Amino acid sequence: MKERGIIFSGEMVQAVLEGHKTETRRVVRPQPWLHCDTFIVPKWIWRKENDPFDFTDNLVDALIKCCPYGAIGDKLWVRETWAVSRLLDDVPPRELEFLTTNHDFPQGTICYRADSYNGTNPLRGKWRPSIHMPRWASRLTLEVTDVRAERLRDITAEDIMAEGIRCKMPGTTAQLYTGDLPQDKSLRTAFVRLWDSLNKKRGFGYATNPWVWVVEFEILKS
Repeated sequence: MKERGIIFSGEMVQAVLEGHKTETRRVVRPQPWLHCDTFIVPKWIWRKENDPFDFTDNLVDALIKCCPYGAIGDKLWVRETWAVSRLLDDVPPRELEFLTTNHDFPQGTICYRADSYNGTNPLRGKWRPSIHMPRWASRLTLEVTDVRAERLRDITAEDIMAEGIRCKMPGTTAQLYTGDLPQDKSLRTAFVRLWDSLNKKRGFGYATNPWVWVVEFEILKS
């Protein structure tokens, strides 16, 4: 069993906490090269020392073996935007662990931007980016329950819901769940908008239909 960090936006952290988000899609990098219904094995697959590529494998099997987000049973600890007391704004993350767990610094309690009440917390210091969150500051640990590889546009309406996406019927406050009914277009539009906001500038927009890892998970209870 291995443990890895994974970054989630505040919106997606909320969805995980509320039980709406149980899977995530991440771009395969670099993308495999397709040619005449087969594929050319990129160096990042066949040079992987601990799990060498078997040329009898198909593309999906090869990708799953190399997934950087782990295998079934592995753990993912969530990195998110965070903060501590404004009195500790000049203290780097590597030195904060002792201070935030020391009873002499009750204001050092960690705040998370995904929690709406933190926006008005008068004791909160500067927001620290998720990439700089150390393991000890993470409040969420996920257990990987399934891993697969597929093209992004193969996503179903049920998958979109499992990604934590919600949209509303016009003129109502009810959340929309449509399965694969015609209203699926509205649900998919919401997913495409979110996906492109994160990935289009990097060349992996929804229209390019990139290969992605699909990681399913559940919250690991302490």
